[in-house]
Amino acid sequence: MIPSVAIDRTAIVTGNPLFGLNAIGGAVVLDMKNGFTYQGFELDGRGGSFARRQSTMQYGVQAGDFASYLALRQLATMATGNSRDRR
Repeated sequence: MIPSVAIDRTAIVTGNPLFGLNAIGGAVVLDMKNGFTYQGFELDGRGGSFARRQSTMQYGVQAGDFASYLALRQLATMATGNSRDRR
């Protein structure tokens, strides 16, 4: 699955033969971030009810003609039981 933080732009293209004969209704184009379009480091952490946690990280670096990009996403929910479930 693609982390949503790694998507730079989304477009819907209709009637373009570039995507092949099976793309009759159109195609969804996802432009991804890379080290040339995103440089830096970002870390995001969130928490919610029922022990839900979400964290995302992205890192991009460019050195001359070479670039690298990394994106990670974690979603966790810890199960909590109440007294009726322990019978």
